Amino acid sequence: KLPISANLAYLLLKKFNWNEEQIISQWYSKVENILNILKELHVPEVLIKDDLQVKNIGLGECPLCAETDVELYQLYCGHSLCFNCWKEEIEAQLENIKLKVTPVHCRLDECGSEIMISDVQRFCGENKAKMYEDSITKNQTFNDKKLIKCPAPDCPYFISIMSLSSGSVATCKCGKQVCWH
Repeated sequence: KLPISANLAYLLLKKFNWNEEQIISQWYSKVENILNILKELHVPEVLIKDDLQVKNIGLGECPLCAETDVELYQLYCGHSLCFNCWKEEIEAQLENIKLKVTPVHCRLDECGSEIMISDVQRFCGENKAKMYEDSITKNQTFNDKKLIKCPAPDCPYFISIMSLSSGSVATCKCGKQVCWH
């Protein structure tokens, strides 16, 4: 619906609590709104249609470990680190997720740009990326009182209860029906 990248759509959905209508109304209301939202998300306006994953920008000196002639990887906010420094930075934040679920983000210069799940996988492996994605999903849905987890065993889906009235039956994508009180 919007002329933006999938990564930016993900950030917007999280920011607006998965409310697509609110995103669209904000996006098309005023240009200033768009610019303010992009600024909050640390996404440069020129990158709204681009993939927001970390990009390899070639050899250089890592500003964190000071290693020279090392491959540097740049986040959409413009900050660059070597592979090992990104890996260590992301893993340190993943350890803290056990205490408090917060998005993995760029902490250089207190930036705050969210690091995409695909980048967590790139630097830390599939298992850590899956754990991170599961933590974020559980936290998001736990805090959203309009969603319930499907009670079917091993079903990964959530059911929206927003339009249900007492006594209604909701059907999950897996086919499980749930009576809502």
